[in-house]
Amino acid sequence: MVADGATSHAAPRLAPGDARCPRCGGRFRCGRDDAAPCACTTIRLSEAALSDLRARYDGCLCMQCLQALARDEAAGTPPKASDNPIDRGLDALTALAAPLAIVVTLLLFLQWPLRDLVHAGSTQANDLAQWLFALYVAVSLRHATRHRAHLTARDDLAAASDATSPQRSRWRAAGAALCLLPWAALLLVAGWPEVVRAVQSGERFPETDNPGYFMTHVAMLVLALLAGWQGARDLWRALRPRHA
Repeated sequence: MVADGATSHAAPRLAPGDARCPRCGGRFRCGRDDAAPCACTTIRLSEAALSDLRARYDGCLCMQCLQALARDEAAGTPPKASDNPIDRGLDALTALAAPLAIVVTLLLFLQWPLRDLVHAGSTQANDLAQWLFALYVAVSLRHATRHRAHLTARDDLAAASDATSPQRSRWRAAGAALCLLPWAALLLVAGWPEVVRAVQSGERFPETDNPGYFMTHVAMLVLALLAGWQGARDLWRALRPRHA
């Protein structure tokens, strides 16, 4: 396959000459080791699409699937959703949370006119923006990692990544997950009592006494939960048996 704007010929993973497509399940012949270029080098996919394929599948895809993916990308069709219902639900949650970025930006912008022209409401706007931003970050980090948009998830920016070595990529993914999971577990265990206390007391912002500060604690818990889930999913994909 060829990435738009680049000359990368790396398929999602290496596969033997006689392989089974992990996307459709059909048998096909992989021509990676042939003297002539493999037919998949005629398919054009973006770097983002290639990174997503490397993360999602353990083997090369057949030409029919690659052509369908290229057509969908050219037509602006979103990629196939995950088969996991939890991932689908979290993706839907992220889509609902996406407008928070605009809301936070507007609230921060409004601080100046509220302070200097209206002479009221500026601290409330700032504090509301703070806990909305905390929730937005908690949700968006998992989404960015899952869709290979987070810097630490992108193979093309990772010094330890080698597009010709699926084993190295798998162990790198496993190592990242094994670092993330203990952190998420510690945050959940150590932070849970504090979150419960903050929610039960309706903790307010200490400097302004505005309500809602407890939501920053809730956001921390959401971040740990979502990061832990994504780490567990990445670890499973990295360590599960590969099918020919």
